[in-house]
Amino acid sequence: MKNIIIMTLFMTGVFLYATENTFSISGEIEFRKKGTIYIALVSEEYERTENPVPEYSLVIDEDVLDMKAKNISFRFTDIPEGVYGIRIFQDLNNNAKLDSGAFGPKEPWGMSNNIRPAFRGPTFDEIKFDVFSNISGMNIILK
Repeated sequence: MKNIIIMTLFMTGVFLYATENTFSISGEIEFRKKGTIYIALVSEEYERTENPVPEYSLVIDEDVLDMKAKNISFRFTDIPEGVYGIRIFQDLNNNAKLDSGAFGPKEPWGMSNNIRPAFRGPTFDEIKFDVFSNISGMNIILK
């Protein structure tokens, strides 16, 4: 009987270890203008890809934006444990891309950790955060 109990506990532990834990990431985006908001949750591997497609992405249509509130909630679910960053831009001219000029982006953008280095884009190390439990209350400002 003792061996059966030990074996059952061992198998339960193996099953729980083999089951991948997933988490949610949620927060709010502060915005000032009207335009569709594109949100990408990315890993470091994404940053090394030549033609990256975000592993996880959300699109918030401009029609649902409350211009009086100036913020909107976002939520990613079923995210595996790991290191991620969030990149966001607001598409003001509806061409589904972040337009840039000689001095950087022409449309509002923001990153996790609200990092905005001068004269260059943020690195992954500057926007990254660890996901090993549910994350709530992130606040990202689009400028």
